[in-house]
Amino acid sequence: MPKSQYKIFISYAQNDVVYFNLLKDGLDNHTKHSKNLLWEVWDNTQVRPGENWHEVIQEKITGCDCVILLISSNFLYSEYIEKQEFGRFIQRQESDGLLVFPILLEPCDFTQWTYLRDRQLFIPNGSKYGLPEIEQLSYAHLVAFDKNGRVLPNPFREEYHIELVKIFEATLSEFSSKNQALSLDKKSVDNKTQQENLPLAFKAYLEKVKDFEPIDASEDELREFTNIGNQLASVFMSSFDRITKKIMDSEHLKELYLDVHFEEIAYSEKLGLITEKVIEVKFKDRNKYPYWERSQIVSALTLSLIYQFDENKVKWLLNFVRSKEDFVWKRALIGLFVGLMNNEKHIKGYLQQELNQLKSDYE
Repeated sequence: MPKSQYKIFISYAQNDVVYFNLLKDGLDNHTKHSKNLLWEVWDNTQVRPGENWHEVIQEKITGCDCVILLISSNFLYSEYIEKQEFGRFIQRQESDGLLVFPILLEPCDFTQWTYLRDRQLFIPNGSKYGLPEIEQLSYAHLVAFDKNGRVLPNPFREEYHIELVKIFEATLSEFSSKNQALSLDKKSVDNKTQQENLPLAFKAYLEKVKDFEPIDASEDELREFTNIGNQLASVFMSSFDRITKKIMDSEHLKELYLDVHFEEIAYSEKLGLITEKVIEVKFKDRNKYPYWERSQIVSALTLSLIYQFDENKVKWLLNFVRSKEDFVWKRALIGLFVGLMNNEKHIKGYLQQELNQLKSDYE
């Protein structure tokens, strides 16, 4: 079974770089052999020369799956961490469910930050690491220096690293499972709400377009008008796709559906939004839909263009001509000129440039 991969951001204060390096090396030694997760750890030491370090950090915060906070006095008093990193972590936690995993790096009063005061940090009991007198062990308790400033070895640091990796992976696994379940529940609720509100939304849309005059509309009104229409179209198309799939699984229903769809195009004065969406889907996906379905659309567009001129009908016939798909483009070319025989007044202006370009394509 492939391991789950997670992008992990480590946030720490620059003045704690010695502790950070020790902890990072310890994590690297144990996570590379993890049987459960594939760790992709990032920290600010990976900013390359010439890069804008602030922009890179913000990009990594946006793209990470979880964050490890190394809490110390230096961390708490860092203005950059508080405003540019920690604030973003909280925003992402609220909006995307980002996992925030705080570790007590050095003894400090972390309760001065409300968020940290209300949450559990990784603070093991010192009795597990040879320091029974310390109830709340920080990582710094396991780091000592000689008179020359070199870090002294401590076998309990490895025990700490192992325990940290174990607890972090268990927390991440549980957190991911809950988020996945919540996401599915939310999607189900959103779909149900969307369906329940559809009649009201459609009624409101019709009321809005009844007296709507685009030429007199402001930019905001046009944007609102477009957004509402797109939202409704999205709902209709999601239902349409689901039903269409079931229809296409039945040979009898498929044939009946194509006949109905042919008439819908052929006898329309103007192509509707959903009809255009269907044409677009079948035009783009040649692997999923056979050529004869596009050929049928071309025939329907030709009849429809004879019946009633519509720029979108011409646009789609031109698209089918330019596709140069066997058994389709020649029919579209014939349909284009047959359809325009009764619409010569429309050839000049809008169509003349298109036809000249089409002519040059085939010379």
